[in-house]
Amino acid sequence: MRKKREKEEKEKILQEKEKKLEEFDNQIEQLTTKKEELLKLIKTQEETNEKLKSKMGSLSIQIKANESHNKVILQVQSLSEKNREILSQEKIKLFGKEHSLTTQQEELMKKQKELASEKSLFFQQKKEFNILKEKISSLSSLVKSLTEMNQK
Repeated sequence: MRKKREKEEKEKILQEKEKKLEEFDNQIEQLTTKKEELLKLIKTQEETNEKLKSKMGSLSIQIKANESHNKVILQVQSLSEKNREILSQEKIKLFGKEHSLTTQQEELMKKQKELASEKSLFFQQKKEFNILKEKISSLSSLVKSLTEMNQK
């Protein structure tokens, strides 16, 4: 009865550990997806920046061709500088988020390794438990047969 309960408890622990392992796998997958999304955002932001540079270059050429619009040239250059600053700040923010995700992913991988180690230990203990169970069963049979022999 007690052995059965211990076996059930060990199986319950194993199920819990497998569930945790699945949760960690899901979290790693979610973090990987978020990281890919952030990388796509960075790429889109860089493409937008290139388009802005191209447009700003075109505007700058047109404005320079007409000297009566020197004020507009200064405004465009100012906007370009502001856009560079904003883009630079956004890149810094995105890099920080990516770094945070990478750190979280590393932590999850460490936890996953720990769980794998615990799982391996659990299976080793389960194997040893089954061996002991078999030995107890054979000893029980031996005791039974010896008891029968004594009674005869």
